Amino acid sequence: MGKLTHWLDYVVAPRHGWQVYVFGSAQADLVLYDATLQGGWFSQGAENKIAANELNRMVGSVEYGLSFQIRRFSADLSVQHIGSEFEGAQSHAWGHLSFKYQFGNKL
Repeated sequence: MGKLTHWLDYVVAPRHGWQVYVFGSAQADLVLYDATLQGGWFSQGAENKIAANELNRMVGSVEYGLSFQIRRFSADLSVQHIGSEFEGAQSHAWGHLSFKYQFGNKL
């Protein structure tokens, strides 16, 4: 939903002055080993490790957002959600806001 100019029409900035669009993506990761949760290869005696059978082997994530561009200035707002990585953990979400300026005439 929104007004989007195809990127091949012009590389740097929109000719009509502005554009707005929404975006989104989904991803599923297969986790075989997670050193941040299970400990490294050389930390066999660490107490704060998660057992291999407590890991969630499939972890999903979703990102969606809104982008707005006026000439060479743009602003992006996005939110990312990630599923729980082990039993008893909660899913997490965070946001991202960025401002950009495009220099030059051509890439």
